[in-house]
Amino acid sequence: RNTFYDGINFVGAIATITNSTITQNIADNDRDNIGNGGGIANGGTANVSNSIIAGNFDASSTIILSDVSENFNDTLVGVFNSNGSNLVGDILGSSGFAPSEVLQVPVNSVLDPNLGNNGGLTLTHALIQDINNPAIDGGNNANILPGVQFDQRGNGFPRTLDGDGDGIAVVDVGAFEASQIETELLVNISGTKFNDLDNDGSLDIGEPSLPGVTVYIDINNNNFPDNDEPTAITDAFGFYSFNNISLLPDTYNIRDIPPTGFIQAAPIPTITVDIASTNFPNFNIANIEVSSFIVNDTRDAGDLIPGNGIVETALGDNIVTLRAAIEEANAFPGENTIEFESSLSGQTITLSNVELDITSNIIINGLGANNLTISGNNASRIFDIQESTVTINDLAIADGFVFGEEEGGGIRNIGGIVTVNNSTIRNSQGFNGGGISNRDGVLTVNNSTVSGNNSSGNGGAISSQGGADGELTINNSTISGNTSIGLGGGIYINTPASISDIASNTIVLNTAIDGGGVFIAGGATRIEQSIIVGNNSNNVSGSFLGIENVIDVPIESVLETALQNNGGPTETHNLIPGSPAIDTALGNTFNLDQRGIQRPIDGDGDGNAIADIGAVETSQITLVGSISGIKFNDLDSDGFFDAGEPGLAGVTIYLDLNENQQFDPEEPSEITNDTGNYSFSNLNSGTYNVREVVPEDFRPTLAPETPITITAAGENFTNINFGNTTNIAGISITQTGGSTDVAEEGTTSDTYEIALNSIPTAPVNITIASDGQTVLSDVDETLSNTINLTFNDLTPQTVTVTAVDDEIESPDISNITHTISSNDENYNGANVPFTIDDIPSNNILPVNIIDSDIENLAPDAIDDTAFTTVNNQVNIDVLDNDTDPELDQIDIIDFDATSTAGGTVTLSTDENENPSLLLYFPPDGFIGEDTFTYTISDGNNNTDIATVTINVISPGEQRPIANSDTATTTQGNPVTINVLENDTDPQDSPVEILATTDPSNGAIANNNNGTITYTPLPEAIGEDTFTYTIIDPEGNISEPATVTVAVDPLPPGSISGTVFDDLNDNDILDPGETGLNNVTVTISGIENDIPIQQTTVTDSSGIYNFSNLLPNIEYTLTAVRSPDLPLQEFPFSVTIPAGESVSDINFAYDVPNK
Repeated sequence: RNTFYDGINFVGAIATITNSTITQNIADNDRDNIGNGGGIANGGTANVSNSIIAGNFDASSTIILSDVSENFNDTLVGVFNSNGSNLVGDILGSSGFAPSEVLQVPVNSVLDPNLGNNGGLTLTHALIQDINNPAIDGGNNANILPGVQFDQRGNGFPRTLDGDGDGIAVVDVGAFEASQIETELLVNISGTKFNDLDNDGSLDIGEPSLPGVTVYIDINNNNFPDNDEPTAITDAFGFYSFNNISLLPDTYNIRDIPPTGFIQAAPIPTITVDIASTNFPNFNIANIEVSSFIVNDTRDAGDLIPGNGIVETALGDNIVTLRAAIEEANAFPGENTIEFESSLSGQTITLSNVELDITSNIIINGLGANNLTISGNNASRIFDIQESTVTINDLAIADGFVFGEEEGGGIRNIGGIVTVNNSTIRNSQGFNGGGISNRDGVLTVNNSTVSGNNSSGNGGAISSQGGADGELTINNSTISGNTSIGLGGGIYINTPASISDIASNTIVLNTAIDGGGVFIAGGATRIEQSIIVGNNSNNVSGSFLGIENVIDVPIESVLETALQNNGGPTETHNLIPGSPAIDTALGNTFNLDQRGIQRPIDGDGDGNAIADIGAVETSQITLVGSISGIKFNDLDSDGFFDAGEPGLAGVTIYLDLNENQQFDPEEPSEITNDTGNYSFSNLNSGTYNVREVVPEDFRPTLAPETPITITAAGENFTNINFGNTTNIAGISITQTGGSTDVAEEGTTSDTYEIALNSIPTAPVNITIASDGQTVLSDVDETLSNTINLTFNDLTPQTVTVTAVDDEIESPDISNITHTISSNDENYNGANVPFTIDDIPSNNILPVNIIDSDIENLAPDAIDDTAFTTVNNQVNIDVLDNDTDPELDQIDIIDFDATSTAGGTVTLSTDENENPSLLLYFPPDGFIGEDTFTYTISDGNNNTDIATVTINVISPGEQRPIANSDTATTTQGNPVTINVLENDTDPQDSPVEILATTDPSNGAIANNNNGTITYTPLPEAIGEDTFTYTIIDPEGNISEPATVTVAVDPLPPGSISGTVFDDLNDNDILDPGETGLNNVTVTISGIENDIPIQQTTVTDSSGIYNFSNLLPNIEYTLTAVRSPDLPLQEFPFSVTIPAGESVSDINFAYDVPNK
């Protein structure tokens, strides 16, 4: 801007302007009506060609033309010689330009209004990529100056390109040459992800596929699957496909997220898309396994025999130290990974005055920068890396020190490729690079904090020096509170032959004699979307490229000066409300900030989500926290996580949101990994109860203290551990023949065994009571509705069950309740775990009563469906959904050996050697629908026939995946299940429920919103199942998924009260009125038209109690009259809600005075 003249002003001279862009300049900026030429004020001779002069403004003009430059008035002052092919906003006040050279469209449809980094070493205005842009191929090649080969950006950006795609390369108007306007092409890519056992890059016979791996097209080549990049997940055969995705002609890297223990083989496979190449079948992707060493000890000892593939130290067998693991990895061929046992969480590994030398390619995966520290003990450097490719993840590197002119107190990299992710480098000292020194190597720092380091040379935090091989990239990181007695308190860069990139960082409170934040001594440096404030002696010294930075403003107006825990594994500086960094990083390319919080977020509340400048997304939002820990096998049952105690994999840890102390399907959950670790991340502020689903054959010994409160600061809670042991209390019931089926009139009795799972410390008393439909007996064969058993060891005892004839011709269910008491606290109360035939259950055993007068009915064979791929067999459990009214065993007695399409069918067995499966082989090369039938029998000459339909598909078809679901409800109560919540589609297409099968003991309703409501039959309890399939918009149908619903009995209740001497005859139990003992109280009711009745007598205080009463039944209570004790008020009618107790049902007597 100029207070009088223009963008360009010259007097009495000859000027030649060719292929230039002159825009957004202002004359008479102070608006005093004195000014000339917003674009050019020419007082001499100007020869202009192939140039854009538009979007400039001359405030002194008395005539503002409503031209196409958005009301800007370029007011070209003077006489010009136009050689043609110019684009001018207006020509008022000038001569020499042809009217055809005046822009006929808005300047913003020609030029990008943002002066940005479009490549090269200077900022430019890019041309808008539009076939109608008059600047593209609008110049004249004859006007190009001799020797000019490139546009403003220099080498690599040719001056003449075929921008409009007509086959002729013509220069563009202006300083910027646009590439050819390309249209997206529909591209298909497919192949197999495999374990490249011989590391030759080819899929060989015998090399296994890798299912469940995410494959993505890395469009921006940042080695990360961004939200807008296409992804696919390999199926059970390792097959993946991208179908009809839109891509511009270009070369793309196809990457994956390798499974644990693997890396993607180099080189990364690429495809080149052009009009002739859009289909890439059999594009296979190789992974190779890496050797892994797991550190389990914080001491510092070396490896005894490096290179033998086994870490051995003088500390003892199976002791793995970090130093020994690195030494073994250095000597062992291939890529190696070093990890840490979770028991080291929260600890520090202190080096014994000697640095850790790394000379091979190693990946070091820590436990989190806030969970594990490697310390040099202020006596040595931590890592010295020489010409190796090393990745350091999730560690704190602290207290490093080197003497004299030794560089890199924390890390020194000489000629290597080093990447540091999600880590902290703090409190270290060296000559150049107090925290990290990079000399002639490649250094990348992501999502990390470098703080409190000191340099006696240059670069308090980081020093990067070297020639063409010296590269530095810092992304999403915090450089804070570092000091250099030389140059570059935060970062020192001197790499004359390479480019350094610094993006989305916070560089504050660093000190040096010059360049307190960043000192650039040599080399091209890009700084973008970064905060560099509060550093002394110039925030940035030296030239750099970049936009959207916050530099040279008071730090107090931008962020909080305290480096602290704002969420995530590393400390950061939070933005303050109203900060100029909020919602101003228009060019941000990161999906997450340093802490792992999603970018962008609408921080200023204007409805537009724009990323913030710096490492941290705005603190106007509530930060998220995390909860993590380990589930371990407490071998000594002491309730402590001791060294050597293994983690337990595959255990469900959940957040008990409704505090009902049981895992509900809608509650957040995590499954522990191979080492027993779990983690809940991105938790909003709130109070959380963390619980576990205790594995079978284990009992808890350690549970974390709950609740855990996460505040708006986003705390991270670690070591929230769970301990289990296999010495588990519990009751096991084993039924004769697998179920308790008895016939009325005593014609059939059945038995079951009951036993303790562990030896008790005191006798265990179990009271077994029926609801009146069955009678019980033990070894003394005395029939009763109630028996009592005592257990002192693991010896099982037998209970005999006999039905009582209710004279009603229908099947019935009787419930047998087991009540436990003991001085052993593990065997006392209602929480003692039960299993029935090894299946977890409650303490109620259902008994199936079969009416002896009812005719045996035929079984019900239900049609089945299955899927397989071409030339692949499939085992079908056809009996899984078949039923029998009397619960008779059903068997396959016949089936079609040849299907309708010519496939073959044979009988197969399940894992229990039961012949319940039919094995189907499709015809060779067959694709389509095939069917066959089978016949079942109940053993009573009753049969039924069903049809099996098999869909044979090609491996490349991308069917949606319906996953099994579980739900729990209580007797008679419906439950709604979100079955689509865990279902997936490889194309991320929406899916809907296509079909369902009916459950055996209930009804279902499709709510057409992804949920199904299941309603059990009124008397049904136990487990019930149904299946459903889903369909995507392309018509692909999933395999059926099974929904299992556990219907629990309604919990029993109780009724109690007092029989008392009503001294004042007011029918109320008043203070001083005494209870009457030994009075008989009777309770009666009707369940399913069957009378039930119990009696008891009052105790010495006159109190009576009836427990284990079925709910939702109207009970009548009476007390026995006595001629000497006339009853004042009876009877009472009481209905008990499920699980509740009704008390104070009192009886008043008038006891005559004697």
